Amino acid sequence: MASKPMLSLLNASLEACLIEGTRVRESGLIVSTEVVQGETILFFHIDCEEGRKNLNLVGVGSKICDYLVFYTKDEEDKEIVCFLELKGKDLDGAIKQVLHTYQKVLELSKARVGKYHQLIAWKVCICLHGQAPRNRQSNIDQLITVFGKSNIRIKHGIKQYTLLGSFLREQTT
Repeated sequence: MASKPMLSLLNASLEACLIEGTRVRESGLIVSTEVVQGETILFFHIDCEEGRKNLNLVGVGSKICDYLVFYTKDEEDKEIVCFLELKGKDLDGAIKQVLHTYQKVLELSKARVGKYHQLIAWKVCICLHGQAPRNRQSNIDQLITVFGKSNIRIKHGIKQYTLLGSFLREQTT
């Protein structure tokens, strides 16, 4: 297996946050995927005391997204970190949480992964069971600026999303 520095960092920093399996449920939403042979998909529930502490996201009013999802193929060096937020209706709040969490994880990875940082791809998946809000493009544009349009999935009006694995497997830009 190739070197996986981000995997090592996440396993060391977020060991207590690792979820068994590849299915999570929160805010009335379920997100799941199947693992294909030769790949690793890990879900870390980071919106908890241990996750906040280890990502340096503590403090009054500190917002953090629900999960970090890690993806890699055994034969590749590239590692993908996906910020997963499950919300009722508040897309603006979800975007703010993702961007804040991304900044902290980015700082941590730059400090601890070093030169391998360039092999990390960043993605975002936000699932809302409410309908799409109107006039929120400027907030979505913030995500596009940081992550690139093809690295973002925003799903509205759903209760279950089973295509996370397909999204993680897509080529990153």
